[in-house]
Amino acid sequence: MSLIIDISSPDIEKLAKSIEQNNKQFLPMLNNDMKSVAVDVLTMVKTLTPRKTGTTNRQWYMKMLAPLAFVIENDSKIALMLETGTKEHDIKPKHGKALAFAWGKGFETRTGEKASKLKFTGNKAYGGLHSTSLKKYGNSAFTVLKKVHHPGTKAMNIAKNAAEFGSRLLADILSRRAREWKIDL
Repeated sequence: MSLIIDISSPDIEKLAKSIEQNNKQFLPMLNNDMKSVAVDVLTMVKTLTPRKTGTTNRQWYMKMLAPLAFVIENDSKIALMLETGTKEHDIKPKHGKALAFAWGKGFETRTGEKASKLKFTGNKAYGGLHSTSLKKYGNSAFTVLKKVHHPGTKAMNIAKNAAEFGSRLLADILSRRAREWKIDL
């Protein structure tokens, strides 16, 4: 499922019809204005998207559906979760028997073993940690648990806020262009 931001305005259609009837030379300028708004919205969305690895941020893209019709999309499941938030839930391992992740130094596992006594192979195929993680954090920086309770995340409304920003920006540009070209909206 994609997260889609539609950049449009009812005034754009009125202005486009009026231009088509009277001054077709203004259509490319109007399309450039629309594209400029879409680029600004895309920049805003990328700025508001939190970065951990940058993958979700890189998946935002702009698409022109038709002349004067642009959308901003992200196919990432994470983008949808950031937009709408998540409920509290338990996280369990997909493969293997436990979760192992960096979480400070000297944490104890639920069994009481010190994390520093656990040895990770660095072999993903056998449930080990990636060797670069071991080099960066060392054995003692990992905690191992059967499951983790996640409290959920608050909705960030990135797309909603960007769409409102885009609508206001587009409305300003359209009213300025209508005055400039002496066209009634």
